[in-house]
Amino acid sequence: MGFSEKIICKLKGHVYEKTKREPDGWGYIATWFTCDRCGHETVVTEREDEV
Repeated sequence: MGFSEKIICKLKGHVYEKTKREPDGWGYIATWFTCDRCGHETVVTEREDEV
């Protein structure tokens, strides 16, 4: 996907899908999300005691 398509995807809004979830060993759980359209990846962390 080209540069302009990635910008368009960012403006329209990414369509994320959860790809993996695992504890990091410091009391947090990291969840990876990847955009179905452009492949943009983001990580969200949560405290283990809040999950």
